[in-house]
Amino acid sequence: MENRIVTIIRDCIEPAAEVHAIEADTTVSSLMIDSLKMIQIVFEIEVHFGVEIPEHALFQVDTVNDLIDLVRVSKAA
Repeated sequence: MENRIVTIIRDCIEPAAEVHAIEADTTVSSLMIDSLKMIQIVFEIEVHFGVEIPEHALFQVDTVNDLIDLVRVSKAA
């Protein structure tokens, strides 16, 4: 699951952005993901994994791992 989420993030980031590695502890701010990009990323994740991530939970996402945890919780619900 982690690899697929990282791939989704990488696909949604501007192609011009030089991102060498996206790890679980990579911060969203270091990837320069704004709110519009985050919505796009979450939409792609929701479609791929068949989950619904609550909007209020996105305010707590600081790292890629936080997003992975949200998907895990949403799948368990």
